[in-house]
Amino acid sequence: MLRLLMTVVSLTAISACSSVPKTIQSAPSGDVQLTQVLQAKSDNAGKTVRWGGEIIKVENKNDASLIQITQYPLNHYGRPITSKKSLGRFLARTPEFFDPVVYKAGTLITFSGKTTAETQTRKVDEKQLLMPVIDITDSYRWQPRYYGQRHSDFYGDPFFSPYNSFYYNRWYGNHWYGSRFGYRYYYW
Repeated sequence: MLRLLMTVVSLTAISACSSVPKTIQSAPSGDVQLTQVLQAKSDNAGKTVRWGGEIIKVENKNDASLIQITQYPLNHYGRPITSKKSLGRFLARTPEFFDPVVYKAGTLITFSGKTTAETQTRKVDEKQLLMPVIDITDSYRWQPRYYGQRHSDFYGDPFFSPYNSFYYNRWYGNHWYGSRFGYRYYYW
């Protein structure tokens, strides 16, 4: 009985750890893309979409906030893939306040919401762009990915490095044996 109780408690605790909303994790049925909305605005009004990209600008007005986004394709979790080609820009509208300091330019974000028949024209440099507007029901701001510092085996002093300690060996990673006199291979 205790084993069953511990299993249920641990599964409940693990399921509570997922922080990405369900509407962001999975694409809605009949997922409408940005290019389809630009081609036929009135036909696609009121449809549920999941779009994401990189924030360009946040405009807060008295009644709503408008977020200008450069759209990118999403991966299977809903995170924008910035290495792929953008299909254009769109505006996300919400009655909530979006702080421009928190949601600054360059932040990756994914929205779930409904399309509207409304489009707005915005000036980008000297070109006028037509941008569709969606009403946000859910959003998720993605944290930036940080990659560890890489160390080259070909540069630097092989006998001394700040990473050549007892716990860290730049050729083999973290090991208890550390590096012995800077030799790369260990023979016992």
